[in-house]
Amino acid sequence: MAVRRVFLILLVLFIGFILGLAASASTRQVATSVVTTTVTKVSTLTLVETFTPPTAYKTVIITSVKTTTVSYGENLPCLGSTLCFKGIVTKVVDGDTIDVNGVRVRLALVNTPERGEPGYNEAREFTSKICQVGSEAIVDVDDGQPIATDRLIARVICGGVVLNEALLESGHAVIDTRFCDVSEFASEAWAKEHGC
Repeated sequence: MAVRRVFLILLVLFIGFILGLAASASTRQVATSVVTTTVTKVSTLTLVETFTPPTAYKTVIITSVKTTTVSYGENLPCLGSTLCFKGIVTKVVDGDTIDVNGVRVRLALVNTPERGEPGYNEAREFTSKICQVGSEAIVDVDDGQPIATDRLIARVICGGVVLNEALLESGHAVIDTRFCDVSEFASEAWAKEHGC
């Protein structure tokens, strides 16, 4: 019984000692530190195109797979929830198609003349001026139709200019009304003004 009392007294003294240390530590000034964390978002997109070329004797299925990973650590002026990234214009294919980071991007809701048609060179040149090779571009992929064949369908912004809108306003493109009912950009003012 005496041993038990001594043990309890020692335990109470020990707990009191610990509480006293904690109280004195809380009255001391603690230096504050600031931790800055940069969050980098990473998106991976895989484009898969499967087609069967016509053959006389057998059916051959060819699958082409392209994967691109993009990282960005900033807020971009994007709509919707599909992939959106900033990259470098690596090629101007024609008036309504460019490559960004080596990925083929077709402009949503706009249609420019094809090679050999009147206005083709002018539309391609206009796109080359807005989104010069080597310049930065923001690719905002269309939620309603993200991929067509081997290319992304997107709204593209170069130097603060929405290329889709600029092509329409300049008369180098016409609105592609076939996709007004599915494109997330159909409700944008530039699309509505031109017929969506």
